[in-house]
Amino acid sequence: MQSFALILNALRANQWIKNLLVFAAPAGAGVLFETESLVDALLAYVAFSLAASALYVVNDIADLETDRRHPRKSRRAIASGALSVSAAVVLGSLAAVGALSLALFLPREFLWVLLAYGANTLIYSWWGKHVPTVDVMQVALGFVLRAVAGAAATGVPLSQWFMAAAMFGSLLMVAGKRSSELAHVGEDRQTRQVLNSYSAQYLHQIMVISAAAVLLTYALWALGDTEGPIDEPWALVSFAPFVYAVFRYMFLSDTGDAEQPEKLVFVDRGLQIGALVWIVSIGIGIYL
Repeated sequence: MQSFALILNALRANQWIKNLLVFAAPAGAGVLFETESLVDALLAYVAFSLAASALYVVNDIADLETDRRHPRKSRRAIASGALSVSAAVVLGSLAAVGALSLALFLPREFLWVLLAYGANTLIYSWWGKHVPTVDVMQVALGFVLRAVAGAAATGVPLSQWFMAAAMFGSLLMVAGKRSSELAHVGEDRQTRQVLNSYSAQYLHQIMVISAAAVLLTYALWALGDTEGPIDEPWALVSFAPFVYAVFRYMFLSDTGDAEQPEKLVFVDRGLQIGALVWIVSIGIGIYL
């Protein structure tokens, strides 16, 4: 049992929640609960999770020394020494093979998106994370590619406004993460050197621009060019909790509580309420 927990730690299974974005496009298109689409989306989710885990292993090996100086990252399986580098290489390789094998059961477009995600992540690990602004854009691109992968796996066409909302929403989330990291200056400045190049004002400007853009593009997607038949009254209703969730996330970023945005929805009651009301309203508008 301890070995299994160690493997999950090394694969960073707690990060797999990010890959739920692969369900966004088929859900928005109203096809998620059709058997074929659901199976394809689930395969895409598992494939993307395995690919992400393989890339996390590569990143953790590359960042081994700096992670050991970080109070939280030093507890990771590889950084702590609980899992040897050679064992981590084997584990990462198995995860990569599993991801590519599952991708063979999905449309070829999904494989190209998966490879693009892998290339973006490797470039980020080796270069982009050291370059101001580029690091924010590359992490945001990783989130966008997750949504694109879900569309590719299920054959759902992506509207321009869905893509725009995904891009600006991702930029907002990543800028908020960096803003919170900057608020906790100490160790993060040592292990994430790019923070030395950012100011709180600059990151706040990115967040304000991204928040305005995501609200506008979401409204255009929900009320206009959409992949699924969203009843207008419910599209309007969904806008209120969406706006609230965006503002709530900005508030949490401002207070320095958004270092791990993927966990916020599990710990912040405000985000939980906003997300629940949004899911219910948009779900009724699309599926009922």
